[in-house]
Formats: sequence, C-alpha cells, structure tokens
Amino acid sequence: IHGRTYTIDKLIGNGGEAEVYVLVNEGRKYALKLYRGVHGFNKDLIGRLARLRGMAAVTDIYGYGNITIGSEKRSFTLMEYCQDGSTASWDFKGNGDAILQIVTLAARNLNELHKAGVLHKDTKPENLLFTDKQNCLLLLSDFGISDILGADGSVNSLQDRTPIYAAPEIY
Repeated sequence: IHGRTYTIDKLIGNGGEAEVYVLVNEGRKYALKLYRGVHGFNKDLIGRLARLRGMAAVTDIYGYGNITIGSEKRSFTLMEYCQDGSTASWDFKGNGDAILQIVTLAARNLNELHKAGVLHKDTKPENLLFTDKQNCLLLLSDFGISDILGADGSVNSLQDRTPIYAAPEIY
C-alpha cells in the first residue's frame, strides 16, 4: 500500500460494506478497511477528516485508494488502530462516571466532526473506539456512510443507517 509492505495480523470486522483487518508495518499496527463492490471512500470526505488528524476526535486516516487482490480491484482506507476496542466490547453496567465520560467525549468528537462539515450518520457503540480505555481516550470511527454537510447544515443523500441506532423520524 503506497509503496509500503504490511503484514495481516487478524480480521477484526466483517460487515455488509467491508472487512476490517489489523495490519503491521515496522512494529506499528494499523486498521485497513477493505471495501466490497460499489462501496468505497469519498475523496471530499477523506479530505475533511484529514483536517482533524491528530486532534483526538476521529481515527486518523493514513491512506486510501484502490488495490488489486487477485483479479479484483477494491477500495481501501488505512487508518489508526485503536488497541482497546470499541465501547460495545466493554461492560459499563453500574459505572455512571464512565458512561458520562463516554457520552461527553462522543458529543465533543461529534462537535469537532460537524465543525469540519461532516455528518457521521452511524454513531453507535461499535464506532466509538478507545485508544486508551484506562484514561478514557475515545475516537469516532467508521465513516462509510458519513456525509458532507451543506452550507445550511443539511445533507441531500440517501439515508443509510444502522436501524437500531437511527433517529425515529427517519422512519
């Protein structure tokens, strides 16, 4: 990828739109989202996300493009790997302080994303990743269905979503 060689460590996600792998290069881990079929990245969206790089709001994106695997051409995004997993993988039952901290950080991260002109559209526990769970360092991830906000704050695309987390007015 972009002239560098990576080793596949493991598969960590397999959804309708893509597979996500942990890759290793020179001892450092990365997450690779490998899109299926017509799914892929949006260059304008990636550019806006790049403005947030290093701001501790979203997973950093290190590269994107197309790659050929066998005879199949697929799109990919190479991102920061968050070693402590998602909020979905942790049990916070009875820990009101941790829940409040997660909700506060998620709201702050969404605010930064909105300032960059991006609407996430798939905010759920699986897409809130810990870079350091002990210190509650949390990032937004998975921008596969995200949209660019218009000047008036609206979006004009189809409303993709994860049904159980979608706003009721969508239905």
